Amino acid sequence: MIADWLWEISPTSFKTGNKDKTERDIYKLYQVWESNIENFRQHAFTVRRQRFPQLASSNALYLLGKERGFNRFKSETEEEFRNRVINAISWYEKAGTVKGIREILSLYGFENVKITPVLKIDPSRWAEFRVETTSERQINAETVQLVIDIVNKLKPTHEKLREIILSYLTKTNCYLSSGTMAETTAYSEMITGFKWTSKGEAFVYAGSMGEVASTTQFVEV
Repeated sequence: MIADWLWEISPTSFKTGNKDKTERDIYKLYQVWESNIENFRQHAFTVRRQRFPQLASSNALYLLGKERGFNRFKSETEEEFRNRVINAISWYEKAGTVKGIREILSLYGFENVKITPVLKIDPSRWAEFRVETTSERQINAETVQLVIDIVNKLKPTHEKLREIILSYLTKTNCYLSSGTMAETTAYSEMITGFKWTSKGEAFVYAGSMGEVASTTQFVEV
């Protein structure tokens, strides 16, 4: 008990005389303090936990991220953000390298990452690059924005993200000439100018515009 512990560390002058400790005013005061001290101890323990990103609450995690120079991406889950804060040192070590961008994107489920300098395609654009990757995430504007946010955070400061090609495997239903329905697997590339094997929304990031645009394309199979 805390009251007993306080009694043990009390000055000898508090313990002189023949009275039992339970009859002494100072011990009774310790007993009154006990519940408050226990509450303070629990609160101190809770506050200490908030300093560790593995254990921090959502609000505390946000502050820990700010300390490390991270803001949560709009399309990033709390668990993904938590892992990024935990591995902040690794993030900064990998920043500015092609290998680092590949490794970090893979943590978010983006595979087969290919980074190509636009210079190889257009010699007039020497400081731009494009990213090609595949993903099992639901493909929408938020998915594209997540790739943009990650790449812009990791890329060399003098380089400019020009284009993203985000590909994925999707299953669609089609009707055969006999009238029966069959399931087909289509490989689709999410970028303006590429044809789909089925209809849907395509999202493209225009580096010069700095925004995500949405278009709907219809292609007959």
